[in-house]
Amino acid sequence: MAKTKLGLLAAISIVIANMIGTGVFTSLGFQLVDIQDYRAILLLWVIGGGLALLGSFCYAELSSSFPKSGGEYHFLTLSMGRTIGFLSGWTSAVLGFAAPIAAAAHAFAQYFTHLLPFTIDPLYISTGIILIISAVHSMSLQTGARFQVVFTIGKIGLLIVFILSALYLSMAGNQAAGTQLLVKGDLMQQIGQSGFWVGLIFVSYAYSGWNASAYMIDEIRDPVRNVPQSIIFGTVLVLILYTSLNFSFLLAAPANELAGKPDVAFIAAENLFSQYGAMIVSSLIAFFLISTISSMILVGPRVIHRIAEDNPELKFLSQQTQQSTPTRAIWLQSIIALVILHASRFEFIVTAIGFILSLFTTLTAASTIILRMKHPNQPRPVRIPLYPLPPLIYIAFTTWIMIYVALEKTTEALFGIVFLLIGLLFLRFALQKKTMKPAVVVTMFCALLASCEQAPRTPAELPEVKKDSALKTTSPVVVDSQLDKRAAAMAGEDSNLFTPDDRKIVKRLNRDWNIHDTSILQSIRRWSAQESFTKSGNENSFVFYPFSGPDLPFVQAFYPDAPTYLLVGLERAGSTESLMLQDQPDYTIFLKNAQRYFYFSSRYGFFRTRDMEKHFLERGVVDIICYYLKKLNCRIDNIHLGSWDPIKMDTTHSINDSVDFCHIRFQHPSGKPGEVIYFSKDLSDEGLSKDHSWLSWVVKIQGKRKPVSMAKAASYLMDRPDFSIIRNHLLERSDLHIQDDSGIGYNYLKNSGRRFQLYGKYTRTIPLFAERFRADLAEAYKNDSIPKLPFTIGYTAAYGEGNLQIITR
Repeated sequence: MAKTKLGLLAAISIVIANMIGTGVFTSLGFQLVDIQDYRAILLLWVIGGGLALLGSFCYAELSSSFPKSGGEYHFLTLSMGRTIGFLSGWTSAVLGFAAPIAAAAHAFAQYFTHLLPFTIDPLYISTGIILIISAVHSMSLQTGARFQVVFTIGKIGLLIVFILSALYLSMAGNQAAGTQLLVKGDLMQQIGQSGFWVGLIFVSYAYSGWNASAYMIDEIRDPVRNVPQSIIFGTVLVLILYTSLNFSFLLAAPANELAGKPDVAFIAAENLFSQYGAMIVSSLIAFFLISTISSMILVGPRVIHRIAEDNPELKFLSQQTQQSTPTRAIWLQSIIALVILHASRFEFIVTAIGFILSLFTTLTAASTIILRMKHPNQPRPVRIPLYPLPPLIYIAFTTWIMIYVALEKTTEALFGIVFLLIGLLFLRFALQKKTMKPAVVVTMFCALLASCEQAPRTPAELPEVKKDSALKTTSPVVVDSQLDKRAAAMAGEDSNLFTPDDRKIVKRLNRDWNIHDTSILQSIRRWSAQESFTKSGNENSFVFYPFSGPDLPFVQAFYPDAPTYLLVGLERAGSTESLMLQDQPDYTIFLKNAQRYFYFSSRYGFFRTRDMEKHFLERGVVDIICYYLKKLNCRIDNIHLGSWDPIKMDTTHSINDSVDFCHIRFQHPSGKPGEVIYFSKDLSDEGLSKDHSWLSWVVKIQGKRKPVSMAKAASYLMDRPDFSIIRNHLLERSDLHIQDDSGIGYNYLKNSGRRFQLYGKYTRTIPLFAERFRADLAEAYKNDSIPKLPFTIGYTAAYGEGNLQIITR
């Protein structure tokens, strides 16, 4: 029976599907933070595609000259020997495809759940999609190829429809399309700034996958012609699609709406297609990811199969069915992907493995030069144009990427190196044994993966913060049960630590807290859960709470189970005197002052800073935040203190007088991971102008999550002209903003173009802020149809009143 092979169309679809993932739908928003000239944005994607094309020339020559499956494994074995070749194959076989499969399946589940009329754990969906697509590709090569071609053609077709829709609606003068976005400036200045070159790094990752067909040369008809054509044609087509798609995003929505947002495709679709935009984008991205997962499940096992052919010890993995399907290799890869999905932080692994994959693509580009020297007479049906410039330029650029990753993601880079060392040990072990049973190999792989940065499974939104270099502080770090025990002691949960007088104080504090929790916080939770604007998205939210101080309970009541709470105040973050960071803290000192600390916050829900002034000056807010976490039944895992560096847009791990942030990781009562980041920050225009990079950093760590915000007991500061930057930031960037009357002024709300809804009652304010009474807001509240609130909140809680303004897109 003749072996079934793939044609040119299938090979091209594999290349395209491997390249087009979620990166192109998220990068533009972050590029617009630093780059305002649309020509510079488009130039980024052209240069990124050009670099991928340079790499594709190298792979095209190697594929036509040495046509055999395995990709880098095959080329590096020929040029640099078995050890380097095996390590590249080890990387591709174990993680190079399995980790992206897990990541894409996870993303698919997150998007797909938005389309379902019922609730289901995304983990079940991601597991199911891996199993289903693996089963399809196990049937036969031809079945898998047809599946791949259909989904890839559909992906291209839908992208073209989106691009043409944006062009048509813009030229037709549709007001939904952007009209002020195609701004121009000093192009050379934009290109010369660091933001352009940092953006180019991430663009290059969006183009990765252009070498996919080189991994399965043996499965492609006429590989000397079809493989080089598929690599070059696929890369050129994706370059055109990527550049056109980003241009369509810019046409579809104003740049200020896109800047800093990871979900630019959602925003563009909402502008183009009104209320159906988000649903359309969710379904499109889910559809795209099926093609991406499929292509990697199709390609990856061919590397495993090729390695097994060259190593008799792994013979069991080289067996194929009569339909030319390496079923065992497919299911081994699927098992690895499922282990990553269920037991490991695959975001960490993808970053680490990206570093190593860049190393091997760089070495492969160098192989074109080495193999021309070693085999000068080898037929080369496809030759690199302008040789040797393409490989040299590609080597220089990817080397720079690796240096950047090593400096910014040192832990991930070190993990990648350790992973290679383990591969080296595996090679030596395999050489010493005549046979190696499948169970041994699978167990070794799974044990390795399950130990990689193992942590409680995190939702898709949380890793965007964990990946960011701005949160890599490491001092002081206490990662043990002592942290949680100290917070529990301060919260009065361990009576054995206290004297009889202390216990009386604890009893009164607990009584006050229970009244506050029952009458206000629980009422907020119930009310918030019933309202349409907070029914969805809380678990996928990045919560920004300026002017908060350590007020965690209220923001947690409105946004329960959120993965990240960013609080900001003028109070000190912490110090070496913080009780949470002492081996033998004096809880009595804390309790003696605690009744004064929490008197106003327990009764009325806002802090009088002077009551806590001495504690804040000496110890910062970290103790108060941890106290509240325990009162909210959370478990504290670790704490970091450090200083913000506005020049590097980074945080440093120092403990000194300049400590201005604390970062606390914890677990919600539900078991879901969370974090509180508190910054001591002057949010006035003067303060933010001196440190203009801080808000950019806030947008960056927000990542793919829904941006929501809150303002309560904010002293009416955002009514003032010298607080315009933070006011505009909240109005322009928050998908949902909850505030009381002390937040953004009513006049700004009316003129913002945002939808807003009034709740509660507003007739007065406290004497301290008598001059800040908002007559226009009070007039609006005279409408009898305004919904009432079942709780009091803010300054007017002292009078039994409460009001909220809910601002949405």
